[in-house]
Amino acid sequence: MIKMKEVKTAWQKPNMLITIVLSLIMVVALGTFISRIMEYNDLKKEKEILQREIKACKEEIAALEYEYDSPMDDEYIESVAKDKLGLINPNEIVVVNEVIE
Repeated sequence: MIKMKEVKTAWQKPNMLITIVLSLIMVVALGTFISRIMEYNDLKKEKEILQREIKACKEEIAALEYEYDSPMDDEYIESVAKDKLGLINPNEIVVVNEVIE
């Protein structure tokens, strides 16, 4: 007759093997899941950065289009000459503020 201990050990060996295999599968699945979550978070941050860059570029384009579409009248030409070339009209007073360090 088969003893009770022998029946238990014979029955436990396949169960233990199945448990080990299932545990390994779960560890691999969990590792894959965690790496995918980290990759998703990185891509989400990159998307936000790119969306901010797109918004800044659209604002710059709008400003350039406004400047391009503005009329070339004397007032515009005078403002560009003042900003870019330092034009000073005869009736204007120049104030220079220098900070000595």
